[in-house]
Amino acid sequence: MMNISKDISNKLDPSIVGVLIDVAEVATSLGIPFFVVGATARDIFFQHLYGVPTTRATMDIDVAIRVNSWSEFWSIIGKLIEAKSYQRDRRKAHRIYHAGTIIDIVPFGPIEHPTGSIAWPPDFASVMKTIGFEEALQCAIDVKISSDPDVVVKVSTPPALAIMKLQAWKDDYPNRPKDAIDVSYLLKTYIRAGNDARLFTSDEDLLTEGLDSDQESARLLGRDARLLCTEETRTIIAGILAEELAEGSPLNLLSDMMSGGFRDDYSADRTFQLLVQFNKGLMEEKGRKDTISQ
Repeated sequence: MMNISKDISNKLDPSIVGVLIDVAEVATSLGIPFFVVGATARDIFFQHLYGVPTTRATMDIDVAIRVNSWSEFWSIIGKLIEAKSYQRDRRKAHRIYHAGTIIDIVPFGPIEHPTGSIAWPPDFASVMKTIGFEEALQCAIDVKISSDPDVVVKVSTPPALAIMKLQAWKDDYPNRPKDAIDVSYLLKTYIRAGNDARLFTSDEDLLTEGLDSDQESARLLGRDARLLCTEETRTIIAGILAEELAEGSPLNLLSDMMSGGFRDDYSADRTFQLLVQFNKGLMEEKGRKDTISQ
């Protein structure tokens, strides 16, 4: 694995840095673990750590917090509003704003009931799956986002992002094609984030299968995703993939994956093969948890 610096001070947009500094300060003061997820995590990992361009520009920030109760959740929201001048969204309990930036703060952990899902207040009628969040926190990497002040935040890795985005897509289909587009990017691009050398060491068996680079990338991502998943999470994700890959499937995930316009020459068959390879990797006892050098 490539040995690179995890100090990206002065690389992130200042507005994103400012929000993450505020969240880190408030969460730390309350003893609440958190990590960066979503497109911001994707951009930090690929663009800022490895110099790999990303495809869907966004200024939205997604943060996951591990809390025991709704009172803990409201405490971090309230403190950001009262002490840091953030504004509350009138409709979405988890959304706040700061200087035009949208921040979604998603709770998980002991607050889940049943395990793997949360029901949003006030009426608790809207349910969100949190499959993979616990594992994602455990394997998140530490990244320094600021040197003045010194601030380090935990950032989700691509295998964890793939798991969370597949679940998010399935959970709210057909309303979240952007998650499928991000899955497509992760599948094709993971090999470029310091993983290409593995084809000549730990994963050299892939060279004998006649795969193209994108398919090798998807397979490596699947192998690494398997290692971070609990058996329950792996079974759920495997079920999503099995439904998509089954004969006669309407191919809803594939259609959404192709809706982003990333590499327009990409055929439906090639996109389908990415899912096949990811699924194979998810079933194999290979891969590595250290998706970035420590």
